[in-house]
Amino acid sequence: MNRVLAPEFSTISNVDFAQAQTEYLSNKLPLHIINAGSQELVKIEFNFYAGTIFQQKPLVASSANRLLKEGTSKYTAMQIAETMDFYGAFLENENGHDVSSLTLYALNKHLPNLLPMFHDIIFDAAFPENEFETYRTNALQKYYTRQKKVSEVAAQHFGEMIYGNDNFYGYAVNENDYKNLAIDDIKSFYRERYCLENATVIISGKVDTGVKNLMQESFGTTDFKGINEFNAQLINNSISENKKYVVIDDALQSAIRIGRKTFTKTHQDFLPMLVLNTILGGYFGSRLMANIREDKGYTYGIGSGISAKILEGHFFISTEVGADVTHLALTEIYKEIEILRTQLVADDELQLVKNYMMGTFLRSIDGAFALAQKFSGIYFYDLSYDYYQQYFKTITEITPQNIMDLANKYLHEKDLVELVVGKMN
Repeated sequence: MNRVLAPEFSTISNVDFAQAQTEYLSNKLPLHIINAGSQELVKIEFNFYAGTIFQQKPLVASSANRLLKEGTSKYTAMQIAETMDFYGAFLENENGHDVSSLTLYALNKHLPNLLPMFHDIIFDAAFPENEFETYRTNALQKYYTRQKKVSEVAAQHFGEMIYGNDNFYGYAVNENDYKNLAIDDIKSFYRERYCLENATVIISGKVDTGVKNLMQESFGTTDFKGINEFNAQLINNSISENKKYVVIDDALQSAIRIGRKTFTKTHQDFLPMLVLNTILGGYFGSRLMANIREDKGYTYGIGSGISAKILEGHFFISTEVGADVTHLALTEIYKEIEILRTQLVADDELQLVKNYMMGTFLRSIDGAFALAQKFSGIYFYDLSYDYYQQYFKTITEITPQNIMDLANKYLHEKDLVELVVGKMN
């Protein structure tokens, strides 16, 4: 072995990995199964079209999701918590703009004791008054705390600037929304959206016949009730202001957000934009990191990303910098964008990014739970597994000229919104 020479490497052009297989319970509930685990452990994820885009009033969707495990007609919140703890299981809530979920992680041998309770938590939530009041009080206190952080305030205002304040992709929650939150609205939302007919069930891990039989016992005879269609509509507002400055007098840092509305995963430019984004700010070796963190020392971290929702999407650049260098950081950010628009990416830099993206994808399919995430990443966008083959094809074939064309198509400064929260000395 010649240790002077670097080892050869080959470019990844395609990857085969385990795909979800769909089976049905006796009541026709589909189970999307990824049987790829070696340990006696499963993840059972119930997803519902019950995100914020479906709510009629602020905070209803997130509150319904958070309060699911706070009691049923049979079990108190304490009994649920103690049972999960006793069997070494874990319940995870997640509320998104489009989809909300409740997930159970458990050892296979404990499922007979856990699945009946899991069923009731999802479909027989009681929303006790005392738990609701405690939740609302704590949520309001957390809101007050968040208002002291420039990053949290920026997150609120940036969504409003991108999507407008008349839909729940962009709505900025305020103090009165917490005070006006009503349990009857939460219960009504729950009855409509958390129904079996509206459920997408993804099971990953070691999913043997025993697991399937237990799912049949607990969920196979449940009736379909509620609303099962994706009936949300997005009100598209024109951007009222391209630049916004929110003053927080005692802030030591300023939060900077720059971006624009883009598109969903089904758009032809979505995958190429992932490559452009990675070059600009999508990994530790990106241009924004090299310039603003490593060279200038204005921040501990800066990055860019693309958020894809079902109805819309947006591109963003995000960082927090010292108040005294806010103007300088903004100048450097726009400088890096301009370079992408006017200069071709060097072949060696583009190849490095391609290798990074390929390697990151390989790490993202390591294990059954990760494979479940990959399935979720296409299912809710009405995409097939061909999407991931197209992902590799795009990365392999994209050229420096393609990158420049995309930058000129989507990253003109006049089309970007800019938000600064904090102080600009």
